[in-house]
Amino acid sequence: MREDIIAMSKREVDRLKIMEKVLDRQLTQAKAGEVMGISERQVRRLVNRVREVGVRGLVHRNRGKPPPNKMSEECESQVGLILEEHYFDFGPTLASEKLWERHEIKIGREKLRKIMIAKGL
Repeated sequence: MREDIIAMSKREVDRLKIMEKVLDRQLTQAKAGEVMGISERQVRRLVNRVREVGVRGLVHRNRGKPPPNKMSEECESQVGLILEEHYFDFGPTLASEKLWERHEIKIGREKLRKIMIAKGL
């Protein structure tokens, strides 16, 4: 991604407009907090971040990063192979329980359901 382009959500763009008014002293921090639905303290924090980092300070800092609890492709394929071999006719809830009991693999039933759909089970 280019450095001069900042991807922002509509909410973040709206916050930017309000923060510009706060920085130009056209709007108080308290009033800005009311408009954005956050506390005055949170507005001060945002003002400081905008002063330090610029517009990029309003963008969520986890944007573009993978979630910390994401299962690796390798682990997903391992689970898929175990499912195909042992639990091809199980539902996601029972398969999840059996994976924990017999293989000590802790996985949520919704994630397991998605793997099962991908494998065609």
